[in-house]
Amino acid sequence: TTDYSTGAGPTAQEVGAGGFTKVTGKADAANKGETSKCGLFTHQGNPESAAGIYITSASSTPSFGYGMLKIKATDQTTGIKLSDIKGKEADADQKFWRSCHAAFKAAQDMQDEPPRKVDQTLLAVLAESTEMQTILTLEAAASEKKGPEEVTIDLASAKQTYFGSDNNKLEPLWTKIKGENIVDLTKAKGSTKELGTVTDTTELHKLLSYYYTVNKEEQKKTAEKIAKLETELADQKDKSSESECNKLEGADRCNKDKICSWHKEVKAGEKNCKFNSTKAKEKGVAVTQPQTVGGTEATTEKCKGKPEKGCTSPDCKWENNACKDSSILVNKQFSLSVVSAFVALLF
Repeated sequence: TTDYSTGAGPTAQEVGAGGFTKVTGKADAANKGETSKCGLFTHQGNPESAAGIYITSASSTPSFGYGMLKIKATDQTTGIKLSDIKGKEADADQKFWRSCHAAFKAAQDMQDEPPRKVDQTLLAVLAESTEMQTILTLEAAASEKKGPEEVTIDLASAKQTYFGSDNNKLEPLWTKIKGENIVDLTKAKGSTKELGTVTDTTELHKLLSYYYTVNKEEQKKTAEKIAKLETELADQKDKSSESECNKLEGADRCNKDKICSWHKEVKAGEKNCKFNSTKAKEKGVAVTQPQTVGGTEATTEKCKGKPEKGCTSPDCKWENNACKDSSILVNKQFSLSVVSAFVALLF
């Protein structure tokens, strides 16, 4: 097979606001040829009885190329004027060329639009967008460990926190976002690069999908861990001294026990007989109390107070003379949310 490629097409000068500038007509709107100067198109009802090339009967109007050439009278041509076709729709031919011009002009205008620069200027646009309001709400919900529908934010105050008064924090914020260390999906596992080096929108979409998947997996693991902890704590509670005291009925029976005391006023759902650690200690009784199951220390607590040498990835990083959390689920969240808003705004 043969490959065909299109040419450069009409230039900007050849496609004006009103039509195709190179296809003009005569001074008068008729755009007709000279009478009896085109014998080729002589109408003949009977080709055997008259000179000329038979086209059709004299009562019809042959048309070629969507009205580019019409034969409205014997030996006289008429061509459609395309330099002033905008808005014209008197017949099917005009409608066709009008729509062609409108489509081409729209494509031309789209090509002529300069690419939008992605910098702190665009960040200022995002700061006022509904997307940013959603991002700030999600940030607040995450920090309070609540659902987005459960939090109400002071939008002006939240914006000032991130963007400063009169957006005077945009430049340092933009620098921080660009410098955020992310996974390099184009290289071997474990490779990283700065977010600001990613300029391809397809790669940005892949990064968003990657971190979304990582986040979902972390949430799944956390949910499983919480369920396990709840089960373990429930098992411990059933075996604890508190649980044993709760089983005793009546003040006399409760108070006679070496580790229990009767409480007259308790909250709804609570038992009156409860474990008394002071009493148990005085009686010298060894007791079992529910313990917090390990592995629940927050990342921020793990990092807080660590010396610079001990402040290492993936959970911690040394920043502003202090060891801080560097979890991708915390620090990457805002940066990638902004990137997501960029993609939505630009495309």
